Amino acid sequence: MIIINGDECKDFICITLRMKTLAKFAREADVNYDYLSKSLNGQHSYTEIREAFKKWNVPYKMDRIPRSYSKRRSRRAA
Repeated sequence: MIIINGDECKDFICITLRMKTLAKFAREADVNYDYLSKSLNGQHSYTEIREAFKKWNVPYKMDRIPRSYSKRRSRRAA
C-alpha cells in the first residue's frame, strides 16, 4: 500500500504510529513541522521529510506534477 493523499498520510501517522498530532510526529522524527505540513499539502517536497518517512516506514509517495505541464496537458485534451 502506498499513500498518495496527504489526508490519508496524516491518518496513517496518527493511527498506525499512534501519534496524537502531526506536531508530535515532527518532534519524534526530528523534522520541521512547517516542512511536514507543506509536504503533506502538496505545496513542496522536502528531502528531510522524505528521509523521515523512510525511517518511520510511512508508505507515502510525493508525486508532484509541475503546474505548467498539467495546464498544457489539459488544454490539449480539450
